[in-house]
Amino acid sequence: MNPPINSHVKILLRNNTTAEGIVKEWDTIVKLQSLDGQSYMIILHPQEDIILIKVFLEENYRKNIQEESQKTELEQQFQQVVEQPSDDPTRIKSLVELRGLLAKQDKQIIANKLKQHYIGTARKVEYGVPRFFKKPGSE
Repeated sequence: MNPPINSHVKILLRNNTTAEGIVKEWDTIVKLQSLDGQSYMIILHPQEDIILIKVFLEENYRKNIQEESQKTELEQQFQQVVEQPSDDPTRIKSLVELRGLLAKQDKQIIANKLKQHYIGTARKVEYGVPRFFKKPGSE
């Protein structure tokens, strides 16, 4: 079963690397658009190279995109207020309000990411003494 086009996926490859992006093509080759929209990743032999596919639910992905777009809008508004003349009496009040909204938006994004995060199995670290020298009598 192939993931639907325009879905957000994370792929584990045979060489133990991961690829994450938006599915643009999934046929004899796999074409993923990076999350920032700046580049593409192409997997030439998906039947042989792909071990695991994780498909993210659309609602979570769209929610994250919407929150980040709201943040960029607030940042643009903040930049416009910064560029206003400094003799405007409402400028400082607007800057304070926008800075507060930006901080609130950042907190909301972080809180949502923490709620979506899960902890997998804990790795056990094994400590030992390296065997640089041979034991006497084991030649």
